[in-house]
Amino acid sequence: MSWTPEVIVFTIRRATIDDLEEIVRLRIAFLTEMESDACETAAVAAAAIREYTKEKLPTGEFLIWFAEHDGTIIGTSGLVYYRRPPTLHYHGDLHGYIMNMYTLPERRGQGVASALLQTAIDHVKTTSAKRIVLHATEMGRPIYTRFGFTATDTEMMLKLDP
Repeated sequence: MSWTPEVIVFTIRRATIDDLEEIVRLRIAFLTEMESDACETAAVAAAAIREYTKEKLPTGEFLIWFAEHDGTIIGTSGLVYYRRPPTLHYHGDLHGYIMNMYTLPERRGQGVASALLQTAIDHVKTTSAKRIVLHATEMGRPIYTRFGFTATDTEMMLKLDP
């Protein structure tokens, strides 16, 4: 017996500050899924996410889209822009950074992430940005590859004690 995924109709809309609690809820769901042992810090993270979003969303420094089905938010994506200092090969161009791509587990495999990703890419194309960057989870990597993203091995991190 073969399985055919459910086809649903959903809409994509830009989130507003009125969506603050839903933004926080979905970000925490995403982070908790990525780090299941981080539940103890979820309340602290929620407060920080709430403050960041209240500051950055109204200015357009942080953009968020929602996928909605029957009045329920089933997925989200975020986008921020940044510039690095120029180098010999890089001239300080604007970059888009896609983050927080998340679809509710029961709605995965139905095109939600692809639609949200396309929306973010389309938005970046309306700007002067020359590059879109993201960090891919193993689950997300096939979607990003289909859209033409390529993997790099250049990132490292040093964690500093507070």
